[in-house]
Amino acid sequence: MKCTRICILLIIAIVMSGALAWSAPEDKSKDQSATIARYLDTDTYLDINNLLCFIYNDGNFAYDNTNFLGKTDGLYFPRGTQKTVIYAAGLWVGAMVNGETRVTVAEYGSEYAPGNMENGQPVPDGPDYKVYKINHGDNELTNPDYANWPAYQGAPVDEFGDPKLYGDQMCWSVFNDADPSQHNIDAGSSNPLGL
Repeated sequence: MKCTRICILLIIAIVMSGALAWSAPEDKSKDQSATIARYLDTDTYLDINNLLCFIYNDGNFAYDNTNFLGKTDGLYFPRGTQKTVIYAAGLWVGAMVNGETRVTVAEYGSEYAPGNMENGQPVPDGPDYKVYKINHGDNELTNPDYANWPAYQGAPVDEFGDPKLYGDQMCWSVFNDADPSQHNIDAGSSNPLGL
């Protein structure tokens, strides 16, 4: 049941990302920004319900590009074993923009970068563009991610302004596809969508 919840939340996130792509403004140039150094957070995991799933702040999940456990597989079940369910995953979003097919890909690599956008441009990097992780029962005294919840970046909050938790554990980060130099994966390699 809890594994089903996690899968449903991931599907909802993918569908919502696709909906945002349809409303994104057109991006006419691949040379609109220089490559920006990005802080890649590789230290956060979903580790509940007997799962261990690597979560990065660039759209990748269920992929371990650090080889932390000796291989790049990224979703282990049961946790603590070498049995894997998913080798690599990430958000793939595609849309037609003025007749042009645009696709942004994350899986073995990523065309997304940590952080948000302003006026269609990537915002300079910062350590607050990390993966935030909260659990059922957390509060501002027990979890620094709860205390520093990035509502200003768009993280969900409840009616009191506290972090809104979906399920028993949740990871959240903000990333974008605005840097054209990031679009170099064969399956994507298009102009940014403006996500």
